Amino acid sequence: MLTLDNISYQIAAPSNDIQPILNSISATFYIPSFSAILGPSGCGKSTLLKIIAGILEPSQGNIFWNRRNLATEGDLLPGQIGYVPQFSIAHENLTVAENIQIACQLRTNQFLLKN
Repeated sequence: MLTLDNISYQIAAPSNDIQPILNSISATFYIPSFSAILGPSGCGKSTLLKIIAGILEPSQGNIFWNRRNLATEGDLLPGQIGYVPQFSIAHENLTVAENIQIACQLRTNQFLLKN
């Protein structure tokens, strides 16, 4: 179970004011389940996913994985979460198989495909 508890995220605007991006987001995602985060462009969907994946740190709130606070009790293991950014991370000069292989190597330090 993934639990988001009062997640907020703020950035400094060009005028040095604090700009809230996410404000007090709470949700629980049960396992197994299929969930979607929906909303208009610019509402913070990608920011929230980056916080869940550990790419960004929330300004406020906690994330729990099976009741374990990820901020204080350790991060998710590589096999427990996957994150695919909205923009391509594929390398143009590699084949599809090579792109998959290098992504798996980076994530698990193991080869997925054998030559």
